[in-house]
Amino acid sequence: MAGLLPEMAGDLHVGVARAGLLITVCALGMTIGAPLMAMLTLRLPRRLTLMLTLATFALGHVVVALGSSFALLLGRGS
Repeated sequence: MAGLLPEMAGDLHVGVARAGLLITVCALGMTIGAPLMAMLTLRLPRRLTLMLTLATFALGHVVVALGSSFALLLGRGS
């Protein structure tokens, strides 16, 4: 993602430093979200957990692909 920052910044009409915030938010989401999701889905069957995770992942990618605002990419809505 870091190699694409200048292009992403241009497409989103923000500075490169501001676009770098996307990397920080992604890293925080992974560090906080992964253990949290592991604890929340501990009692669910593994196959169901995998399917729910994949569906959420795919839906998130569709939303980001169709949206074009910096706030949407940060997960803050519009």
